Amino acid sequence: MSYFWRLFLWSVLFLTLFSCKRDYEYDENASIIGSWKPIKATAYKTVAGFTVSQSEDMNACQQQSKMTYHSDGTAIEMRFDDATGNCEKTLERNFTYTFNSSQKSLVHTFQDGSIKNAEVVSITSQKLIVKGKKEINGEMYDVEVTNIKLNQ
Repeated sequence: MSYFWRLFLWSVLFLTLFSCKRDYEYDENASIIGSWKPIKATAYKTVAGFTVSQSEDMNACQQQSKMTYHSDGTAIEMRFDDATGNCEKTLERNFTYTFNSSQKSLVHTFQDGSIKNAEVVSITSQKLIVKGKKEINGEMYDVEVTNIKLNQ
């Protein structure tokens, strides 16, 4: 898979998740606080009534990436990728967030003023699946990212 595609899937980070089963668990008492690493991303689009999708399991390098949510509404995102042949940190940034469990919404507000909205389609004490939209080459895709909680 090309570097651009992997970067796209990870950049969407927490902004969409897709599963064929659609039997998501949603524990309204589960906390988003803590560190989460991505394990799978799926981009999909419906064309002429057919859904086309492409999934990627994150490799060992990409799984070093993480989002850490703090109880004060601040968070840190770190991304790793091995597109150059070496596993390297490609991004580290701070941002603020709001999570509304009853509305299943997660909003990231970045220091440059940009905002990313996501739907939390599944959350338990150990698993978080988020869904959002991403434009690629002029076309809109839905993306789902599955994350697991890191033990602190």
